[in-house]
Amino acid sequence: FWDVYNAYEAEKAAVADMRMSNVAEYVNNFTSMSDVKVKELLKSAYKTQSKELKIRNKYAKQLAKKTNPTIAGRFWQVDDFISSAVKISLLANVPLLGEEIY
Repeated sequence: FWDVYNAYEAEKAAVADMRMSNVAEYVNNFTSMSDVKVKELLKSAYKTQSKELKIRNKYAKQLAKKTNPTIAGRFWQVDDFISSAVKISLLANVPLLGEEIY
């Protein structure tokens, strides 16, 4: 289990870096956001989320083979919960487009 999980964490770190870069780019451009920049950020966010799911799927399959499908399913559920909680915590402090900030 742990060798697969450690490899997963290493790949997932790159996705976390991508997400933080996206948020930083959004924050840095918030007051002067153009339509072009919005499209660029949406494309980047989609790429980040897609990569996250692809990596999780890859390692869930590996865990199912190495252990069993129940452990792989539990891994997916727990990782999805943790990833969602981190995203909510991060995004709760980011203003929506067009929102007045004080």
